[in-house]
Amino acid sequence: MGGRYFSLAEDIPVVYVTYYQSPGIRNSLIVSAAFNPLLLSESIEQAIWKVNNNQAVTNIETLEEIKSESVAPARLRTGLLAIFASIALLLAAVGIYGVVSYSVAQRVREMAIRLALGAAPGDLLRLVIGKTMLIVLAGLALGGGAALALTRVLASLLYDTSPTDRVTWIVAGALLSAVALLACYFPARRVTKVDPLTILRFE
Repeated sequence: MGGRYFSLAEDIPVVYVTYYQSPGIRNSLIVSAAFNPLLLSESIEQAIWKVNNNQAVTNIETLEEIKSESVAPARLRTGLLAIFASIALLLAAVGIYGVVSYSVAQRVREMAIRLALGAAPGDLLRLVIGKTMLIVLAGLALGGGAALALTRVLASLLYDTSPTDRVTWIVAGALLSAVALLACYFPARRVTKVDPLTILRFE
């Protein structure tokens, strides 16, 4: 049968045999209890010493502690990846905001002319956001392709989760799209506040 003997991340073949078939110097005793098993430590030690008073009893742990220690390295890696991903998301938002702001500033005369010719502020808003989101979606497609190519590397960092998990990809794409939309909305909204007469007179 398969089993996770040394850590939760592995699944290796395991065959259970009696102690007499495979004696060892390190053995484990598993105790099931209806309450906190650590409260039974002294009673368990006394029971073992009744059989062999020279037997040392060390490293008493609960199953939850063992599982926590097993996933601690993976938890640390996941935490670091989450921190770096958050920083990357923030930088992407700032970058999109800066690019759209610059683009709007360069096209302010064009926007003023559009308004003077009868374009509604909402039309300009959709124009700026639409073009920006097309670029963002193209970037998401390229980034998704690159991430898909790196799934073999990601597989070693994941436990009981596929690196191509559909829900994860959808949520990540939606989050990035939402951040990009917010980042381009605010500079694009300034277009609707443009006074065409003032801009054209200045030009």
